[in-house]
Amino acid sequence: MNHAADALNRNGIRMERRPLSGNERLFHQYWDDHLVDWPMCGAGRLTFMRGALQDLWLYIAYLDHHMAGMLVNEEGGGNALLLLHVRSAYRNRGIGRALVLEAGLHVGVHAPWNLGQGRGYWWQGVPEGKGEAFFIKQGFLKTWTSIDMLLDLTSWNRADFEVCHPVRPASDVDRAALLQMLEQEEDLSAWGPFYQALMEQGGAERIFVATRGEDIIGCAMLLEPHEIRWHERFDMEDGCPAKTGMTGETGGIGCLGVRGAFRETGVGSAMVVALTDELKRRGYARAFLGYTWLEAWYGKFGYRTCCRYMMGARGT
Repeated sequence: MNHAADALNRNGIRMERRPLSGNERLFHQYWDDHLVDWPMCGAGRLTFMRGALQDLWLYIAYLDHHMAGMLVNEEGGGNALLLLHVRSAYRNRGIGRALVLEAGLHVGVHAPWNLGQGRGYWWQGVPEGKGEAFFIKQGFLKTWTSIDMLLDLTSWNRADFEVCHPVRPASDVDRAALLQMLEQEEDLSAWGPFYQALMEQGGAERIFVATRGEDIIGCAMLLEPHEIRWHERFDMEDGCPAKTGMTGETGGIGCLGVRGAFRETGVGSAMVVALTDELKRRGYARAFLGYTWLEAWYGKFGYRTCCRYMMGARGT
């Protein structure tokens, strides 16, 4: 028997490994009962992982015949630790380490293993204050810090910002040119499928472009509440909307990019101003930006950080 299994037995911890597919009820029940600070509807949990559902595995730890914790791991084309949670009554008893050890046996000792980000994600990394030191002890290396940001639209005024590039809703004839632009820009090419899917789903009216003459030089899309992972949480988060009087629905800005030759010329600023203003025009109470590192830059427009994440991996 390997050393990891020996340790699990000595601690009295019993492990189960099950595919998430076919065990959705168990997964949802655990989330609903024990992750109350991170509300997300069951359909949303699956939607944000739809590209990897068949490769998701539940690792369940039992102690004293009670479910003590759960780890969700993506395995297959890539490895990503998507969720690790131990019930409060069982913390500091080796449960978290045991779950990581058990999942690590299936990932492989030297195989790359990301924290958070796989083909989908719920948290893009480890939320600040939720176990960064623990993961470092398990061999994960911190690579950078990502942030989510919010803006109270009740105080938003477009007139406070000067813009020097026109931004408009994308037209039907823009579609092919937009996808071609994204494909040609190496660091934007991963966004092509998101724009393609939005077009095919009838959401083209949420795509905006910046232009120079007839050329598209920038793009961004509006996000609806169901596309924002933690929109349900903002009304209850300490230091966030519930504490500042921000109520109502959240809209967002996603996949904002500018052609390399036109960066640092004000195109990005024009996109942020135009889409933030459009969110207010559509009646949203706040605007969301996620998975970025540009804290100071977006801060110029009034956005404030609401969550930080440790991004990391091991075996890379």
